[in-house]
Amino acid sequence: MKKVVLIYPRVLDNIEEKTFLPLSLLSIAALLKNVEVKIIDQRINKDWEKDLIGSLDKDVVCVGITSMTGPQLKQAIDISETVKKTISAPVIWGGVHASLLPEQTLANEFVDIVVIDEGDITFPELVNCLIDKKELDSVNGIAYKKNGAVIFTAPREPLSMEALPEIPYHFIGDITPYIGVNDETIYKRTLPIQTSRGCPYRCAFCYNTTFNKKKWKAKDSRRVIKEINELVEKYNINGVFLIDDNFFADLKRVKEIFAKIKDMSIVLHNLTCRIDTFFRFDDELIGLMREVGVQSIYLGVESGSPAVLKRLNKDINIEQVLISSDKFRNTSIKPVYSFMIGFPFETENDIRKTFKLIYLLKKRNKSAVFGLNIFNPYPSNIMKECTGKGFISPEKTEGWANDWRHIKLPWISQRQMDRFKKAAFSVDLLYDPSVFKSAGKRLLTSLLLNLSLFRIKHNFFSLYFEERSLRFFKDLKRTCSKQAKP
Repeated sequence: MKKVVLIYPRVLDNIEEKTFLPLSLLSIAALLKNVEVKIIDQRINKDWEKDLIGSLDKDVVCVGITSMTGPQLKQAIDISETVKKTISAPVIWGGVHASLLPEQTLANEFVDIVVIDEGDITFPELVNCLIDKKELDSVNGIAYKKNGAVIFTAPREPLSMEALPEIPYHFIGDITPYIGVNDETIYKRTLPIQTSRGCPYRCAFCYNTTFNKKKWKAKDSRRVIKEINELVEKYNINGVFLIDDNFFADLKRVKEIFAKIKDMSIVLHNLTCRIDTFFRFDDELIGLMREVGVQSIYLGVESGSPAVLKRLNKDINIEQVLISSDKFRNTSIKPVYSFMIGFPFETENDIRKTFKLIYLLKKRNKSAVFGLNIFNPYPSNIMKECTGKGFISPEKTEGWANDWRHIKLPWISQRQMDRFKKAAFSVDLLYDPSVFKSAGKRLLTSLLLNLSLFRIKHNFFSLYFEERSLRFFKDLKRTCSKQAKP
């Protein structure tokens, strides 16, 4: 029987990383017919290279590899090289990075074909085309090399999520390594699902404007509940981790899902929402969220500066952010806000406004949690402004594989970058001490919270010792733990 090998490369440089089910690979495998499907997940398989080489025989039609900008690309390139040195079957890349930069991806000697955008229908058609030895131009939604040139076929028509088959979990075999643990709640057995794709908005830094063409689509509420029920019955889970880009795009659908799930003893994690949508939440929806047991909701604010928000095409305002923070002040639901600093058009005054907004949100709602990231150039609509400020966009895929935590941004001095990193760490420490059972943890968290609030409020990051101290205590705890083991 013909065979297709699908590979999920490591996302981080080390093998110890949080792993979710490779839903992207399972989804494109769902429509593969009359072929053997072999999935190799480099994140959990220490013998992945041995398994890969052992799978590369004469029956292999092709090898598919997913790609995401960052360190995962290095792994994907190395895997592709291993494949090409072993067999002559084509190596096919898919995923966000290859879709955004198909020509550059195909410039790599170890990549033969790129599946552009969603591959659920495109990839199975491509596999059948390769088996039947047809011309590749008969498959829409791909780019490939021919006689030294890159050929693009006609774009793939947008697909309907309702038309997609169920996820073939049986291709994984043992699903145990993917059942995640959420320490914040009693709902510890979680698996991810995707109920919708895309986002209808126009944020300048987001891949969705290109990859999903600012479109949003979803499974209806009945199908979502059916899929959750099946996971509960088959794998005894009590939590679901959503990987939707914008779960709350259709509030009517959200209410239907919550109304049906509230009696299932299932908690939904990683609920993503826009501020302007969150601003429109009514009492009925908030009540349903409380009944369901929603622990937190993730909100992208990005900046406290109206000028920066306008440049980012966020289409939100500061008043909405502040008022929305009050909606859950007397509930157990935590708003989790994400911010970014370091944009090429951002001034010092803009950054101070971001710090001020973070401070105000924490003072208005003590349960609020924050993430502050340093902006990294990424294949998006904002790239032109980055290159205009001296950023040299990588000319090869290998360049995008660099560790973005240490990337050099020409508009930010090393001194500023050091301050940004300290600010990001301080923002991460803005936890509510009352959530901890241990008196020691509550005391330490309270001290760090007040210190971080002082630093954020006054933009003061000198005499910084918090990160080094916490790392010392973590290393000490890890050492004691190892010594205590028999």
